[in-house]
Amino acid sequence: MDSNSKSRAAKNIVITGTAQAWRLITGFLLTVVTTQLLAPSDFGILAMAATATALIALLKDLGIGQAIVQRDTIDPGQINFLFWVSIAASIVFALLLGAGAPLIAHFYAEPKVELLTIAFAALFLLSGPQAVPAAILNRDSHFSKLAIIDAASATTALVVGVAAALLWQSYWALYASAAAATIVSGVGAWLSSKYRPGAPHFDANTAQMLRFGSHISGFNLVNYLSRNCDNILIGRFQGIDQLGLYDRAYRLLLFPITQLHGPMGQVLVPLLSRLQADPNRYRSTYGEAVSLIMIAAQPGILFAIIFAPQLFELLLGDRWIAAAPIFQWLGIAGLHQVMTSTVGWLFLSQGRGGDFFKLGLYGAVVTVGSFVIGLPWEPSALPLHTRL
Repeated sequence: MDSNSKSRAAKNIVITGTAQAWRLITGFLLTVVTTQLLAPSDFGILAMAATATALIALLKDLGIGQAIVQRDTIDPGQINFLFWVSIAASIVFALLLGAGAPLIAHFYAEPKVELLTIAFAALFLLSGPQAVPAAILNRDSHFSKLAIIDAASATTALVVGVAAALLWQSYWALYASAAAATIVSGVGAWLSSKYRPGAPHFDANTAQMLRFGSHISGFNLVNYLSRNCDNILIGRFQGIDQLGLYDRAYRLLLFPITQLHGPMGQVLVPLLSRLQADPNRYRSTYGEAVSLIMIAAQPGILFAIIFAPQLFELLLGDRWIAAAPIFQWLGIAGLHQVMTSTVGWLFLSQGRGGDFFKLGLYGAVVTVGSFVIGLPWEPSALPLHTRL
């Protein structure tokens, strides 16, 4: 990487990383406070609804955001076409999720899941329109604006989530937090990007972007199975309390890792996309980024694995100590996933959506098979794989 590119990348990473650090702090505080105020069953109910809502969240824009970021050149008409496609997809997926809510509740034998799932379906109608404006900001390297949006969204989620948990002491507090964050991020993306949809234009390049996006959606679909099949199995066969413990342990480990990958990936994917013609700079840029993530994350994960029982008792209270062994097993996978999860940057920046989908399909088959094998044991047996 030359000095100018390195300087720009470092500046963008610092800007985005600062916002993500604030998101990490507010998210951690929200997790600790709501975990102390709410029961494991509340998180279990949320996790049951999340098995479906997470899928829709991944598929609702059909990978269009990544397609916009990856392209070297794109004209307004093509962006407009992709915007209207993403709007249509969001509406369709929201209706499917709402219609499927009774089936989801019946599957888990938990009536409370139905209304919560419908509420999340309505939320997707608000989040769908922000995919293209946010992608435009990312593609054009407006990372300071994105950082402000992220910080405002995270702060809103904390304030609303804590206030709602104190008032309601119900899983609806978690939904209120997510809804408030979605509204703030959506408004921020539209105001900051100044994008206004117009007449669409379809051509061969637009079709190519849609194909790339469909491959990303295919990867997201099979990756969803990898990330949620354990929740489905635990919720169906071992109940909401066990699922609540498992979900908290997983999210506490995943949260700091994603907060590191988030700012780095947001900056590196568009940068690597522009460096494809220079293999040496491409490889050195990726290698430096991965080294930085490993140095930042792995010591902390190792410390948390060793002292998990003490940390859970100190931060969350006695009733959550049972989640500590689950966290420790997940942490073993997390140590190497800090690096291997960055492989997606390579496929996305090179426009290799088809290969990315194949990799996800292979991983899903292996991971789901491990879930089925581990199901007869306690939830701590299920993380013995690369779920992260």
